[in-house]
Amino acid sequence: MVGKVERDLFTVKRSKPKKSVKRKKESIDEDDFELKKQKFSDEVVVYFEPLSYQNLPPGLVTIGCIHNITKYDLGVSLPFMVSGKVPITRISRSYTALLKKVTESSNADEGEDEIFSLQSLFKKGQYVVTKVESVEKSDRGHKVTLSLMPQEVNFGIAASKLRKGLLLQCIVASIEDNGYVMETGISNVKVAFLNRAKAVGAGIVGVGSVVWCIVTKVKTSEEETSLHLKLSAIPNEVKEACVDVVDTDDFSLLLPGTAISTTVTTVDKRCMKLLLAESDGIVGPHHLQSSLEQLSDYDVGQKVKARVMYITPLSRVVHLTLQQLTFTERSNEDLLHGLNIGDRTQGQVIEVQKRGVFFKIGSYRAFCWRKHLSDKDSSLEQDDLNFPPGSEHELRITAYHYMDELYVVSLQKSILEEQVSFCVVLFLS
Repeated sequence: MVGKVERDLFTVKRSKPKKSVKRKKESIDEDDFELKKQKFSDEVVVYFEPLSYQNLPPGLVTIGCIHNITKYDLGVSLPFMVSGKVPITRISRSYTALLKKVTESSNADEGEDEIFSLQSLFKKGQYVVTKVESVEKSDRGHKVTLSLMPQEVNFGIAASKLRKGLLLQCIVASIEDNGYVMETGISNVKVAFLNRAKAVGAGIVGVGSVVWCIVTKVKTSEEETSLHLKLSAIPNEVKEACVDVVDTDDFSLLLPGTAISTTVTTVDKRCMKLLLAESDGIVGPHHLQSSLEQLSDYDVGQKVKARVMYITPLSRVVHLTLQQLTFTERSNEDLLHGLNIGDRTQGQVIEVQKRGVFFKIGSYRAFCWRKHLSDKDSSLEQDDLNFPPGSEHELRITAYHYMDELYVVSLQKSILEEQVSFCVVLFLS
């Protein structure tokens, strides 16, 4: 147990007053999200900008949600309408070794080792922790390469910090008679074992399956040089596992997906600040508990359960979501709330921003980029966009961003009038 933090849970830490310094007024776009702090007397006003293809740092470890599965890669939706791909060779060492063994084998028979395709191992709507390996820009947009390799996703965890109740993303390395040997990627962990009885409902298919696990026992080896872990992947246990505020001072244990029971300390029109032991916890306006909630629906002192999405590498700010992540398989109808890609529907304007317009479709949000608002030139200023709040417009759903629970739509006449089978295009940038 990490030492308690001697601090009133309802106190907002303020900076010391400073002499006023004349400076040019900065123009800050409300759509932006990378954390900036601008101090006025004794108050700290927090501005932050969302992840984007322009500021996505290689090395970032973040939660994501699978939106597409092909023979050779996984399409993963990341926070704030960013997406990337995990190549088949970046799942795990054990899966890559099995691939190599099968491809190099001259025997046409299956043999003892059975290898499953990505379509069998993964499902749309499945949450995974990924590491950003590279971001490349081209004429066709941005190419983001991601990795699920446990050695990269869990690289910051020291074996000495492992304890009962810790949430870990593990990958099946081998299948034994009474359970599964799991790949954690953590140095000095000799064995991590998941008993079959503790894997009921986890959806394990075979080697390469990604499994959310809770550490149930940590045992030191007889030589005292390595650790043996016992794990549980029962969905309800994974869902209910939660870290208290006093245990949030060690960033290496705040893995994406980790739930934290905490308190709201600051609410403004840009974001909400949550109490953590040694750092800032930030929730943006589009990652609240339900899709159409607003920041103004929350009060200072209110208790909430948040989950870590990612921690910015330099500023060390913890970005959180209040969405209720699901750790069991979901149907496509549940994922898209009864609608389908290509459907035409009515949407009501919620908010007009520089980059586009947010709409309400039923009980959920939708977003249309400026260039997809019409077939005409999209260079109009924000004030010139004729989309008054509350106005109704016909939309066509062109994509769904799983991580943000957000429909992506088009108002272009050419798209609305398309009569042939609709070709899904990810209008995400």
